[in-house]
Amino acid sequence: MQQNLAFSEWQYPRISSFLPAILFVPAVWIVGAPFETNVGLLIGAALALVVVFMKLKNSRFIKVDGEFLLLGDAAIPRKIIGKVSAISKEEQFYERGARLDARAFVFLKYGLPEMVKIEIKDKNDPTPYLLVSTRRAKELEDALS
Repeated sequence: MQQNLAFSEWQYPRISSFLPAILFVPAVWIVGAPFETNVGLLIGAALALVVVFMKLKNSRFIKVDGEFLLLGDAAIPRKIIGKVSAISKEEQFYERGARLDARAFVFLKYGLPEMVKIEIKDKNDPTPYLLVSTRRAKELEDALS
């Protein structure tokens, strides 16, 4: 992938999703208390840090450069991208539900306020469009146009 990105967005986890990781500390501390309280506290803290690291490492990215649209591990050549349109907040519910084509590539993340629909114009690909949630729909739309 080229270094000059037209668009880049990190879809980091919600802050509230880290609460269960923090609860590892007191849970392991209580379980380890009969043996050694300090070791239980250290193991709980280590487990919490590992979970936080894994959540951050496994969060997804959207990147657009001169040749590709990258959605996580998927690389879509820009030459097969058709019409790109931002979806209004009122229409998002229907696009994710009743209007969703079963063949569509869906790249949604809960809690992101905006959505973009990207048509695929490759005759050999059965995927009619991509449905992508984002924080910056207008910028993504501009980068792909």
